[in-house]
Amino acid sequence: MRLRSLTVVFISCLITFLSWVSIPPAVALTQIRLFDVSYKDCPPELAQGAVTSSGSAAANCFLVIGKAENGTYKTVYDADIFGRIYDANNDSVMQNRTRLGSIAEVP
Repeated sequence: MRLRSLTVVFISCLITFLSWVSIPPAVALTQIRLFDVSYKDCPPELAQGAVTSSGSAAANCFLVIGKAENGTYKTVYDADIFGRIYDANNDSVMQNRTRLGSIAEVP
């Protein structure tokens, strides 16, 4: 009986180890091409309540818009958008943050 218990434990450990070795990490393999990217002013209902870090003035609010192209035949869900935004002085607007948003579905 003890031998059988040790065998079950050994096989369980072996399966666990092999699952770590053989299963690749979850990595996004589908690149979504973004193009015709531009911006426009936020509608008043979105801009309301936005303030600068100093708290003394209202922040400028812009929507970044564009088109996305999925080169595969599979729909992509919850695609993250990464990039950088610079102001007129070429200073990073969102320092230490490259995730700008997401797209719920890209057919």
